[in-house]
Amino acid sequence: MRRLHGDENNISMIDYLSDRLARESEEDVVVIKAEFDDPLLEPGSVDTVLFVNTWHHIGDRVATSMVTSAHKRIDEDVYVSPATAQMLTEYHTFVATALDDALEAITKQDENLAREVSRRKKSFHELSRKFVEHGFGRLTADEPNRLRTYAREMEVMEILDGVFTIVRRIARSQQHLKR
Repeated sequence: MRRLHGDENNISMIDYLSDRLARESEEDVVVIKAEFDDPLLEPGSVDTVLFVNTWHHIGDRVATSMVTSAHKRIDEDVYVSPATAQMLTEYHTFVATALDDALEAITKQDENLAREVSRRKKSFHELSRKFVEHGFGRLTADEPNRLRTYAREMEVMEILDGVFTIVRRIARSQQHLKR
């Protein structure tokens, strides 16, 4: 029996795949709805992994969320200080580097690199804490639009946090495959 593993939050998509595969495939295909943070893969249970929707979510976060946040910043006449811009750049670089490494881990089937990406969670949380503390300090600054500025800065941080969560899932999937 061939097993199709579906890591999907949308149950209607799982139902659609099950129905279509039952109609079009001569083999028995089992579609599994995995947990949000666990693909439920048994050691040696799959030969190939195809990421489809995962990449799409990263693109959505960047293309939609970041652009929407930028429009809000412009509409609200929000100014990001050089110090805050530097922190946002550091935060973005951390996430982008993790994404590059997760993709490399998948491409090269490098379980060690995948594990190293997953282990960056603690460093990421420390960086997040530092950024939030900076944001709290900026709330008391004698500058216009402080509350709106803080909201936009935290919004960008939350978007990048979501991307990092997806990146760690990608890396963990490589670890699960090698078990």
